[in-house]
Amino acid sequence: MNHAAGFLNKQLTRVGFLLICLIGTQLSCNGNGSESDGKKDENGSKPDGRAEIIIPDDQPTIEAGIAAANDGDLILIRPGVYYENLTLKKKKITLASWYHVAEQEEYIQQTIIDGGGDTVIVADDGADGATILGLTIKNGRDGISVKANIEILHCHIVDNGDGVDYEGAGGTCNFNVFSFNTDDGIDLDGSVAVTIHGNTIQDNGDDGIEIRLHPYTGAVLDIVITGNEISGNQEDGIQLIDYPEISDRFIRIERNLIVNNEMAAIGFMGDGNTIEDFSGAPIPEPVHIFNNTLVGNQYGITGGASVVAVNNIISGTPFTAMRNVIGDSIVSYTLFWNNGINYENSNIDLVTIILSDPLIDADYFLMPGSPAIDAGTAVFEWKDGMVLDIPPEMFGGTAPDIGAIESN
Repeated sequence: MNHAAGFLNKQLTRVGFLLICLIGTQLSCNGNGSESDGKKDENGSKPDGRAEIIIPDDQPTIEAGIAAANDGDLILIRPGVYYENLTLKKKKITLASWYHVAEQEEYIQQTIIDGGGDTVIVADDGADGATILGLTIKNGRDGISVKANIEILHCHIVDNGDGVDYEGAGGTCNFNVFSFNTDDGIDLDGSVAVTIHGNTIQDNGDDGIEIRLHPYTGAVLDIVITGNEISGNQEDGIQLIDYPEISDRFIRIERNLIVNNEMAAIGFMGDGNTIEDFSGAPIPEPVHIFNNTLVGNQYGITGGASVVAVNNIISGTPFTAMRNVIGDSIVSYTLFWNNGINYENSNIDLVTIILSDPLIDADYFLMPGSPAIDAGTAVFEWKDGMVLDIPPEMFGGTAPDIGAIESN
């Protein structure tokens, strides 16, 4: 994990987790168990009644371990390269490297599942509650194809088509590295509710995160994207793609560092189009964009008809930092600096806007004297009521800082 991701994880764990809890989304913070002592009864069960299947000691392959497992079992994989294509279904199991035992990152790097060009892991319908933890997942059409509510934690998902392709359901996707996937780092299709937190999403061939707003009605699907570093992707950092009629989704993008992506930091596309044209589609789904730092992307935020953007830094954008953010949208408490155009055709609260050098260092921390320090707002009301309410314990000064990283 690179330096920027390291400091973000340390800085954002406290902030991001409490904010997510406040909007009713639970995060899996650790996912690591206590050290295995190897003691099992004659049935291979641990004292807590959960079976532990060690690969290749107890079963020769991961696939054989999955077949032998029951609900609640742990499949613990020793370091090595495993050329397998796996399906999780109708079992709530944990699939983990020795990182689960020792919490040492080298076990992630040393425990590799290679899909040989086919999808590496499919979490099929009925796999709700499964966990994939501490593995390198590579060389797949998709790294992980998700059709159930699962946890994906502390994995390195590299050199696939899509890193993770959510085709329904969702769950949590926390503290992973997504890099050098030829398509998207994370792709959301269909009826997905997911929390994406604390990941490094970099150098992927298309978008860092792509969200297709396919037709859907029902209970509101929450898509929460917090505390990630999203950088160097060849299209957008985050791209939202519209389809006919408004869907029952709510999207929250908060405390992310989105830097040096080839196209937009956050791009809104219309009519099912995923090829970025910077038109800035008036997507009607509510999108809240709070306390992010957007630096060095070609464009900043393009589009949206129900966007609330508050406490953000947008800097070093060669073209337009805020474009076509219209309709019921508002941009407030935002710092613009060194952009080709700061804003055009957008609903800007000019009274709260700062046009000044944010004084950020090479790691995107605010330096002493930064005009972003204590310059944000803890409370923001818009249209139907309160949209932002940051408790005082979450910031150290008289008000929250603008940007992703609190200086105190």
